[in-house]
Amino acid sequence: MDEIQDYLKELTGDRTVPQVFIGGKFLGGGDDSEKAKKDGSLEKKLEEVGALWKPNKMEREQTAIKKYVDHWLGYKRVCTFLNAKCPHCRQVKAAVDGLNFARGRDGNIIFIEIEYRDDNEDFREYLRELYGQRTLPQLFLDGTFYGDGDKVLSAVADGTFEKKVREVDAL
Repeated sequence: MDEIQDYLKELTGDRTVPQVFIGGKFLGGGDDSEKAKKDGSLEKKLEEVGALWKPNKMEREQTAIKKYVDHWLGYKRVCTFLNAKCPHCRQVKAAVDGLNFARGRDGNIIFIEIEYRDDNEDFREYLRELYGQRTLPQLFLDGTFYGDGDKVLSAVADGTFEKKVREVDAL
């Protein structure tokens, strides 16, 4: 420890610790760091050298979208993201709805109409990143991507969707 303190004395004129360096430049000791934090200069210096990560607007929105998606995928057994104005989405909603799921807060199904969200394009992009497509509708069964509209309609028609829904105890 003496060697380090001796070296610090050569660099800064002081042997005490802590001594804070940012980007190779001496900021000061503990009191100096606290003062810089209070007056905002510490954050500025950290940003200048790329040592401080601040999420940009897109990253904040993606985090909010992720929390929203994860919440519903964990809360409902059947979760469908759709655009209520899209004829194909309405067709899927009607077909799935025809299975007579329990409704309301304690029900196992939710249809999330994302076109009413200000961030619907970012929302669709997030779905693409996770599941390889941004087209709607997208249906999730027990938190796992089940399929797009064509797959769901086909599975409802041949009875395999209802069977899967019963397997996860959603009906």
